[in-house]
Amino acid sequence: MLMRRLLVLLLSLLTLPALAQEARWQPLAGFDKVWTKQGATFDGPETGQFIYDALRFGREVPQYEYEFFDMEDLFQRAYRNRAANGVLVNAATGGARILSPTMAEAWLAVRDDPAVVALVPMGFARVAGDTRVVGYRRIDGRDMQSMFFARNLDAILCLNDMARRNAESYDGQVPFLFGLNFKGRATYSYVEGLDMVNLADSSSPQRFLETFTACSDLLQLGRRVIEPRDFSPLGSPRGRIAFDRAASAEIKPTERIVLLYDRFGHMNFVRTRQPTGIYELGRLFSSDGFYDDEPCKYPEKDAYRGRSLSCELWAVTIAAFDGAAIAVRQGDKALFWGDPGRYAPGVLVIRRKAAAEPPQAPTAPAPAPAKAAPVLPLAPAPKLQQRALPAD
Repeated sequence: MLMRRLLVLLLSLLTLPALAQEARWQPLAGFDKVWTKQGATFDGPETGQFIYDALRFGREVPQYEYEFFDMEDLFQRAYRNRAANGVLVNAATGGARILSPTMAEAWLAVRDDPAVVALVPMGFARVAGDTRVVGYRRIDGRDMQSMFFARNLDAILCLNDMARRNAESYDGQVPFLFGLNFKGRATYSYVEGLDMVNLADSSSPQRFLETFTACSDLLQLGRRVIEPRDFSPLGSPRGRIAFDRAASAEIKPTERIVLLYDRFGHMNFVRTRQPTGIYELGRLFSSDGFYDDEPCKYPEKDAYRGRSLSCELWAVTIAAFDGAAIAVRQGDKALFWGDPGRYAPGVLVIRRKAAAEPPQAPTAPAPAPAKAAPVLPLAPAPKLQQRALPAD
């Protein structure tokens, strides 16, 4: 009788559905301090359960570099004089093919560089299929495009805050997010001036002006998901999630690609597989499950209590295209999270930073010249040309 009961119990266990295991962070083979989380789920309060994939880079060495390109610029750098007007010429055969602004083409342009870890869609276009990113832009310290008045482009990303790096003696990537305060109805056109950039906190109206001025590379993005810790939310005493549930419900859910700078200083790139809302993404990034239940080491200051669900830093949408893929290197191939054939106007190339060369052994000093060469005056540097703005 006992044996029969055991047999019945065993058969019943075998017929039960397998319980899905929650995805956890796993190291990416071949790269230190890089992790992925694939097929993770979250019960969203707006759209229900959704699946997401995520890529994380640690702040420890070895360091990783993040460089943004319009698709057109990426192709020009990769193929030089063999590409023109969106067409690539095969030097060997003389044949040609059209270069579409897809993540599949972006990967082909960089795959021979073994230092490239991943490609992430980044930036927004005016129309589908455009190879140029819309919005405010600063490259190498030069303002290249004005502000674009669109409600969904409500933030400006500084890819590397050198002032903070130098002040804290930290040799790694330190991004910074500025909020934009648009008033009135969106015109979907370029506007002059930077008076919409929120440079304030609760104590100083221009606290982040120096940071904004010193940042060499800036890009307009949005929507904000979690407000920066030092950003004063307007009319949002409940927390730093940018939109509460009611306000988020008025925004059309979409598949999103989000940059999260988290409580541990990691750079996270998260892609949702289903349309999601802003509020539920904020809940995801404030959940302990996203961090594999690793406790926060940096408790909130008293001044922040009630403003934050946790001690995450900030999060912003960096792309919202119809299924554009993140490409993650696996050997000499790429694993695509999403459809590699979908269009994206811009791409963030993430590569392993080259190791510093060891110091050279000192050599014997060269004999002094018989006669010092005359010092010639330097020729004036050529005047740089501003890139024209896209036509309104």
